[in-house]
Amino acid sequence: MTIYFSEEYSTGIKELDHEHQFLIFTLNAIHFSLIDNPEVTIKKSHFDLLLKITKSHFRTEEEILERTNHPDKETHKKEHQKLEKELDEMTKNSDLLNKELINHFEKWFIPHILDWDSKIKIANQVYPPHNDSKAFKNM
Repeated sequence: MTIYFSEEYSTGIKELDHEHQFLIFTLNAIHFSLIDNPEVTIKKSHFDLLLKITKSHFRTEEEILERTNHPDKETHKKEHQKLEKELDEMTKNSDLLNKELINHFEKWFIPHILDWDSKIKIANQVYPPHNDSKAFKNM
């Protein structure tokens, strides 16, 4: 499944939106490598890059949730931890990964943006960030 960034996914926070766009770009690049040959496996190093970018993005979101004192910050963080654990478990015993892993990530990613990350957008509008937050440097 090819994913295209749209305004629907925008949080209104440039840093998060740029990270979402980069995650989509990386996910699509891996996905495109599988289109011609669905039996091809993905090198673990390619998926490790996606996982590293994702974890870094989660820390950015969590900082924003803390700064805005978002009421769902702990639940949101648990959602991140759940996916991280699932992906770590799926990748820990193999140097090659299959399309199932990418599909799992894709099925999680967009609903997470539309549900959880849209709440960051709302919180940012209701509780503006502190000016000293590095997470908001690009707003």
